[in-house]
Amino acid sequence: GGAKLEEETAFNLRVLGFEVLEGFGMTEAAPMITFTRPGEVLIGSAGRPMSSNEVKVVAKTWFTLLGLDDDALSGCLSLSATMK
Repeated sequence: GGAKLEEETAFNLRVLGFEVLEGFGMTEAAPMITFTRPGEVLIGSAGRPMSSNEVKVVAKTWFTLLGLDDDALSGCLSLSATMK
């Protein structure tokens, strides 16, 4: 698998004159979902959706995916803070 390019690394590469084109994909999507076009580099972004894809944000957090509400999230964050 891959990981997000660290923003500091991207910045350093830009200073050296490199234009790094990032993308995001999944095996199930065969494989590119988004890609940065030349001249459109925005550090920290994986680019725009490919023209063959429709991208929708369907959940903001894993809690939403699990059907939990903001109260459950707040409770977990509070519990986490007290356990440190």
